[in-house]
Amino acid sequence: EPRFVLYWYESAGCRTASRLRAKICAARERFLGRPAPGAFVALSAPASSGERAISALSDVAAHWPGGAAMIHQAVDR
Repeated sequence: EPRFVLYWYESAGCRTASRLRAKICAARERFLGRPAPGAFVALSAPASSGERAISALSDVAAHWPGGAAMIHQAVDR
Protein backbone atom coordinates (compact mmCIF):
# COMPACT_ATOMS: atom_id res chain seq x y z
CA GLU A 1 0.00 0.00 0.00
CA PRO A 2 1.45 3.45 -0.88
CA ARG A 3 2.25 5.71 2.06
CA PHE A 4 3.02 9.36 2.70
CA VAL A 5 6.35 9.65 4.53
CA LEU A 6 7.87 12.59 6.37
CA TYR A 7 11.46 12.03 7.52
CA TRP A 8 14.52 13.80 8.82
CA TYR A 9 17.84 13.19 10.56
CA GLU A 10 18.83 14.59 13.94
CA SER A 11 22.59 14.52 14.29
CA ALA A 12 24.83 16.37 16.72
CA GLY A 13 22.34 19.21 17.14
CA CYS A 14 21.50 19.49 13.42
CA ARG A 15 18.07 18.71 11.95
CA THR A 16 18.10 18.02 8.25
CA ALA A 17 16.50 15.93 5.53
CA SER A 18 19.98 15.38 4.06
CA ARG A 19 21.89 12.27 5.12
CA LEU A 20 25.12 13.91 3.97
CA ARG A 21 24.52 17.03 6.08
CA ALA A 22 23.78 14.83 9.11
CA LYS A 23 27.09 13.02 8.61
CA ILE A 24 28.94 16.33 8.27
CA CYS A 25 27.39 17.60 11.52
CA ALA A 26 28.45 14.42 13.33
CA ALA A 27 31.97 14.53 11.88
CA ARG A 28 32.38 18.17 12.94
CA GLU A 29 31.42 17.33 16.54
CA ARG A 30 33.70 14.29 16.64
CA PHE A 31 36.58 16.36 15.24
CA LEU A 32 36.06 18.78 18.15
CA GLY A 33 36.18 15.86 20.59
CA ARG A 34 32.50 15.98 21.47
CA PRO A 35 29.91 13.19 21.30
CA ALA A 36 27.75 13.11 18.19
CA PRO A 37 24.45 11.40 18.97
CA GLY A 38 22.05 10.97 16.09
CA ALA A 39 18.71 9.59 14.99
CA PHE A 40 16.69 9.02 11.85
CA VAL A 41 13.03 9.97 12.33
CA ALA A 42 10.36 8.73 9.92
CA LEU A 43 6.61 9.23 10.15
CA SER A 44 4.23 7.58 7.70
CA ALA A 45 0.53 7.21 7.01
CA PRO A 46 -1.47 5.38 4.35
CA ALA A 47 -1.79 7.40 1.15
CA SER A 48 -5.38 6.19 0.87
CA SER A 49 -6.19 8.51 3.78
CA GLY A 50 -5.42 11.51 1.55
CA GLU A 51 -5.51 14.93 3.18
CA ARG A 52 -6.29 13.39 6.57
CA ALA A 53 -2.96 11.53 6.48
CA ILE A 54 -1.02 14.64 5.50
CA SER A 55 -2.72 16.62 8.25
CA ALA A 56 -1.94 13.94 10.85
CA LEU A 57 1.73 13.72 9.83
CA SER A 58 2.06 17.50 9.91
CA ASP A 59 0.43 17.68 13.33
CA VAL A 60 2.72 15.04 14.85
CA ALA A 61 5.82 16.57 13.28
CA ALA A 62 4.83 20.07 14.43
CA HIS A 63 4.89 18.83 18.03
CA TRP A 64 8.27 17.13 17.61
CA PRO A 65 11.09 19.50 18.62
CA GLY A 66 12.23 21.05 15.34
CA GLY A 67 9.65 19.13 13.33
CA ALA A 68 7.78 22.25 12.21
CA ALA A 69 10.91 23.54 10.47
CA MET A 70 11.23 20.25 8.58
CA ILE A 71 7.63 20.48 7.39
CA HIS A 72 8.28 23.93 5.95
CA GLN A 73 11.45 22.72 4.21
CA ALA A 74 9.59 19.77 2.68
CA VAL A 75 6.75 21.98 1.43
CA ASP A 76 9.14 24.53 -0.08
CA ARG A 77 10.85 21.89 -2.25
